[in-house]
Amino acid sequence: MQTILKVIAEEMAKIGVDYYDMINTSGTVTYPYITGEFTQSEYDFEDGHNRGDLLMDAWNRGSRLDLVKINDKIKDHFRDFRTTKDGMTIHISYMGAVPIRTNDDSLKRLQINLDIHWWEGV
Repeated sequence: MQTILKVIAEEMAKIGVDYYDMINTSGTVTYPYITGEFTQSEYDFEDGHNRGDLLMDAWNRGSRLDLVKINDKIKDHFRDFRTTKDGMTIHISYMGAVPIRTNDDSLKRLQINLDIHWWEGV
């Protein structure tokens, strides 16, 4: 799972998305930003196949349009993303996005979902 988290962080940086694993750990919060929670849902010993999901929350105190632009960047980059790293073959695909209401009218939130498959020992 460490390799998956590393790839996600690297790829988000490449497309200019301010991404944090689980919580925003920056000293000063700058909007917009994204937090992500990765879960592994399947493992097959026979062929080394794993499956997981990355549920991301995009946050902004400005326009909702800023979140839509970030979503479009992520969708374009992860439409059919494939890479190899640390002896693993990784496939990441964009699954969709859902706006989420908050109790603060000035705080906008958009949930963005990625589907991740990887094979170990390839």
